[in-house]
Amino acid sequence: MRTFDSVKRTIMVMVSVALAALAEPALAQEPENVPEWQRIITAQQQQLEAQQNQLDSQNAMLEGLQYQLQSLAAPTGAGAVGQPAGQAPSEIGGALSQDFKHERVFPTSSNVTFPDAALNLSVPGIETTIGIHGFAEGQIISDLTNGLNNNEFDTSFIPIPSEPYQTKFSVNPSKFVISTATPVTSGRLNTVLAVDFNGELDRPFPRLRVAYGEYINDDLDFALLAGQTFTTMVDLKSQPETLDFAGPTGLFARRQPVAKFSKLFGREILTEMAIETPEGSIFIDAAEPLSQVPAFVGAVNWLPNGDLIRNLRFAGLARSLNAELLDGSEDSDLGWAFVGSGRVLVPLLGEKDNVCFNIQFGDGFGGQLKSGPADAVVNLTTSELTKIKLFSTYGGFQHWWTESFRTNVACGYNSADNPAFIDGGALKSTLYAAGNLVWNPLEKVTIGVEYLYGNRKNEDGVSGEANRLLLSSRFIY
Repeated sequence: MRTFDSVKRTIMVMVSVALAALAEPALAQEPENVPEWQRIITAQQQQLEAQQNQLDSQNAMLEGLQYQLQSLAAPTGAGAVGQPAGQAPSEIGGALSQDFKHERVFPTSSNVTFPDAALNLSVPGIETTIGIHGFAEGQIISDLTNGLNNNEFDTSFIPIPSEPYQTKFSVNPSKFVISTATPVTSGRLNTVLAVDFNGELDRPFPRLRVAYGEYINDDLDFALLAGQTFTTMVDLKSQPETLDFAGPTGLFARRQPVAKFSKLFGREILTEMAIETPEGSIFIDAAEPLSQVPAFVGAVNWLPNGDLIRNLRFAGLARSLNAELLDGSEDSDLGWAFVGSGRVLVPLLGEKDNVCFNIQFGDGFGGQLKSGPADAVVNLTTSELTKIKLFSTYGGFQHWWTESFRTNVACGYNSADNPAFIDGGALKSTLYAAGNLVWNPLEKVTIGVEYLYGNRKNEDGVSGEANRLLLSSRFIY
């Protein structure tokens, strides 16, 4: 930038001196030529402005290239804060733009990012590129006390009373992804299809994770997405790194059908508006949930990528809860939720150390969360659907010991405010805590060990605990 400014100033000085030298005698001798000299000066000014615009454009491009080079130059296994090194992100997604203009902003219209494809195939005759992504992951899981009998450490599944501990070997987190990218007028078209092997919690079985397409307009900075992906309520950029496949208690863990519009303002503000499937409601003592009105989600993301604040996000959910009751009647209510989340650098112990946080509260949204309560319960006396109030939070701290070793401490908590008439065995609260040591011996290899603790408490006060030791290895291809 300083080089361009110097060149610009030099050019302007040279032109001004030359014009003054030419104009002074001519103006003194031929006053009638003043309009002609004014035209020449105006033309020179316009030319300089055009050169300035070109210099600004080149400077912006160099800034983008510098950012990309910094990302590439990161030490082996080290990624951006909030995108743990060596850990493949949850899914693929096309950014609002993948060029230098928005690369720093991180967002994709599906709220996720992705590593470079292991293989890119160009389709003859068209400009579409096909990418192959994924990783193979193996885990050894030992439940030291209660046996959860599955590969996800879901604290709502903690058995009461306790069961014998178990040891399992799992490859369920392994993932395979195919993506396509096609340039079109003013932007691009992306599609993504991702599969993992967590269809059965106690054994590997293929499961569809995401399947969506999106149109990205680079000129106007907006994107349209339709298909199955993460709910717009989740902020993956503020999710702590855990070796546990499912992540902390309280996470909006669902991937579901979504139609979303995203708009980027400048380089820091991303807004999202989406309608999402009304299916998946969980009710107690209801005959069955009824899918009627789509859920609506709105979110605002501030992504300054500053010295301390890396991102802040606020999201809101409104959803219609509809149920057929046991007596054959129907009832409905309005569920809602509000979420605030973010990630902040805390360079007290290390330059890249950081804290992430999520705070969530509302009525009738517990069934959307990992280890959450039901959305609502039916009062059998009055035949009315009653929402369950919920406060939920999760977050974590990440410390980097070296460029390839790091420690994460994560926690999560759900607390349901159940109505007085609910059964005593209903979920009251769940607690999750995890601590790990993660090592990247190579850029695409992650090895780690993690301890997990969980607690489940029922409305009647009866509780159960679980302790798990987890060894994990991931190889990205």
